[in-house]
Amino acid sequence: MDIAKKNNYDDVKIAELSPFLVQDPLFNAMLIKSNSALLELYELIGGNEPKKENLRNWNKKSIENFDRKLFDAELGAYVHFDLRNNRPIQLVSSSSFSPLFANIPDQKRAGILIKTMMDKFGGEDKYLCASFDPTSDRFNPRKYWRGPVWINMNWMLYYGLKNYKFNDVAERIKKDSIELIERDGFFEYFDCRKDNGEVNRLGYGGDNFSWSAALFIDLIKN
Repeated sequence: MDIAKKNNYDDVKIAELSPFLVQDPLFNAMLIKSNSALLELYELIGGNEPKKENLRNWNKKSIENFDRKLFDAELGAYVHFDLRNNRPIQLVSSSSFSPLFANIPDQKRAGILIKTMMDKFGGEDKYLCASFDPTSDRFNPRKYWRGPVWINMNWMLYYGLKNYKFNDVAERIKKDSIELIERDGFFEYFDCRKDNGEVNRLGYGGDNFSWSAALFIDLIKN
């Protein structure tokens, strides 16, 4: 944060000077998904062939590099990549499954992702999908992106799973998301444990959180 302030939030300077520089599956998947959405809009508008060709080329190259660089066969998941130390960060998070939303993996690799998700995140005592691997000793079900469920991530995973016809897992994520909100309120994020020892439990972070409310409406209608 000090580096950002000192350099007037200049992205180039922050990237140059920050001790942390990480390629993230979620942000890159969202870029690919956004480019796909632009292509769909151009198809509706008509024309713009050079722009469409550029987008197709960017997405093709992005998907190839994404699959090559960020997939960890040993973990059966996509992982973050530490550019400062030129090595993958071999930890599994909900971001590891976000490529499903952008149609990045082939069907076989998607199946590997689902197995990893259910083996690590899918225990009957947990709501899908924790933001961080519940089997890790670094897991914390209350601490922001170290374990709680985020409805915006679940919404992306729900539609990603439906892309690949993993409808049973998609329905579980939908059911778990709706149950969490109905039980704990329209909060920013939620304890992934079905029993966290609290009689009158609530979610965490901001209350009356608009994206939880908006995505709840979408989920109950789809």
